[in-house]
Amino acid sequence: MMSLTSQSPIETLRSRYDQLEDTCPWCENKYIEKSWQVMHMDAEIRFKHICSTCGAERQQVVSLSLSNTD
Repeated sequence: MMSLTSQSPIETLRSRYDQLEDTCPWCENKYIEKSWQVMHMDAEIRFKHICSTCGAERQQVVSLSLSNTD
């Protein structure tokens, strides 16, 4: 049986980034805080994380495209 969650698609993707991205690629330290910030900008959703050790900033961008079906 498939489990239904009450998370939005954005929250689901943020949780996935938290699980997959656990080490800073610059200083190679494990992230203490894994929560990615989410920003909506026009047709983009940006996920941002700042390493608490070295201050490096990472971003993941999801582009939303609305196709015209005329």
